[in-house]
Amino acid sequence: MFRLHVAKHLLPQIGHMPQLEKTIEFNRLVEAFLEKSQVTA
Repeated sequence: MFRLHVAKHLLPQIGHMPQLEKTIEFNRLVEAFLEKSQVTA
């Protein structure tokens, strides 16, 4: 559920990339997002 919310937020930023790059970039963005969330939590 949470990951889906993050996906909806981030997908527009990476929609123009090739599929493999999308996956790598998406994982990197999710990790950065989660780190920020843990810091503020």
